[in-house]
Amino acid sequence: MDDHLRLVGLANKAGVLCAMEVHKRWDPIYRDAHDRTRDLGGFGHFASYMSQPKSQLETFRAWAGRGSDNSYYLNAHHVDFSVWAMADRARPVSVTALDATGVAKAKGLPTEDTITSATQWENLEDQSIGSALYTASWTALASDVRSQQRFHFLNPLFMKYTPAPDGSFAEQGGYGYQSIAAFIKAAESVNAGATSSSDWDGSLATAFSTVAVTAVLEAGRRSLESGGGRIRIDYGLQAGVVVLSEE
Repeated sequence: MDDHLRLVGLANKAGVLCAMEVHKRWDPIYRDAHDRTRDLGGFGHFASYMSQPKSQLETFRAWAGRGSDNSYYLNAHHVDFSVWAMADRARPVSVTALDATGVAKAKGLPTEDTITSATQWENLEDQSIGSALYTASWTALASDVRSQQRFHFLNPLFMKYTPAPDGSFAEQGGYGYQSIAAFIKAAESVNAGATSSSDWDGSLATAFSTVAVTAVLEAGRRSLESGGGRIRIDYGLQAGVVVLSEE
């Protein structure tokens, strides 16, 4: 959280664009779901699951469990979806995290196999409470897709890995490509003076607009390290200031 807020301050001071690469914002099914939430009222309940096969632990052996856990790696996308979809209507206020262990540690990696962050949300209009369950695992068995992703939808459109018939690059339609391309176009606009970095808070996952995402992820990490304790997220009077505390 401290690092995230420092990045926001540095970016604002330098007048540059700083954003989080959460490509699910460009997944057409997730974008459609985002638009549909506008007519669903306040935050009631949300449940998501994202996994990758246990072979992925070997890919990320250098940092898995040291520089990050699988909640930061996978749950981040669905936490961001909630923050993006609810915008100024609701915000996360507490997190209690649970874990499953065994597979990763047997491989010599000091990290959890599966993490579920139970998160309470507060609707800003009437202070009513909603709930969310974000589950991530990187020890799944091989299946028909590499990454199981669901909150009612499973989508395979991250990238088109095969070239066009003539052998040329053909990944422009994948939302993984579009995520990076959108940031580059926005950065060019800011650099040219046509827009300011704050103009993109509503459409991109900028450092400022994703403060609550990092709050949920770090609170989940702290909850696990405290044996499943409840971590409260408090919001300061100044926009973007968040304090985490154990209850």
